[in-house]
Amino acid sequence: MRIAGPCLLLFALAVMRAEARLGETQAEIEKRYGPAIRKVKFQKPVERRFKYHFSGYIIEVSFIQDRCVMEAIERADRGFLGEDEVAAFLRANEAGSSWRREENSNTERGYRRADGKAIAHLDAYLTRFTVMSADSGTPSEEVDGKRVRKRLEGF
Repeated sequence: MRIAGPCLLLFALAVMRAEARLGETQAEIEKRYGPAIRKVKFQKPVERRFKYHFSGYIIEVSFIQDRCVMEAIERADRGFLGEDEVAAFLRANEAGSSWRREENSNTERGYRRADGKAIAHLDAYLTRFTVMSADSGTPSEEVDGKRVRKRLEGF
């Protein structure tokens, strides 16, 4: 029993460190993890997406205008994510706010930050946690939106 306390503390510290934060630059994230293990194919509006391996986790980070707008975190061993891990990931992205639970569907557990600037969810298999900026709009999205509205005029 004396070993359980220190082991739990080490686990919590590892989980808290294995977390990029929304709004960080690619340089800040690479300072934390080291270089990306690979570049990942991406779709607009994301400009860059990279995978990192750090402290037993695979973290996929998406960037728009050199800022992290989405993180997807899995255990490298593909195991289930526990409540302590999810809580640590949410704390790492509080940014002075708090999170509240909301039901996305029958298959996911959803969270919304009280300031409305981020959302998160844990997938149905309890293996992938995703947190994303709610205000990651880019100029290219605005242009695309104007094009769509123009095409829809008269409907």
